[in-house]
Amino acid sequence: MKKILMFIFISSFITGCRFLENIQEKQFKLNKSNSDFVGTWKFVKRLDKYGNKIDTIWHGQAIEIASGPLTTFYSNGTYFQVFTSKNSSTGKWMYDSNEKILTQFLYIDSTTNIGRMLIKEKLAVKH
Repeated sequence: MKKILMFIFISSFITGCRFLENIQEKQFKLNKSNSDFVGTWKFVKRLDKYGNKIDTIWHGQAIEIASGPLTTFYSNGTYFQVFTSKNSSTGKWMYDSNEKILTQFLYIDSTTNIGRMLIKEKLAVKH
């Protein structure tokens, strides 16, 4: 029984990795619809769905100041964001021109406290 479960787990893992490879391949195709994103972007303001400026966001336990990072999108499908001199992040990006949605895949070390917490709360998945 253990061998069957292990086979099912490994098969599911390989299938999941295959799916992720397909997503990542799409990120690296620079074309006319996504090339305008390449470059460095400075956060200006956050708006609600009615076009009103948002200054703060309530998260149930704390207030977030509605600001954003300095973001650089690279032509190889990666990005780099600087929030503060000690806080930055990196990942991969893709743009769906049909849906007009820019997606960023943030990579966090799953062995850190924040990584484990995000996985536990199902806000991130381990790959």
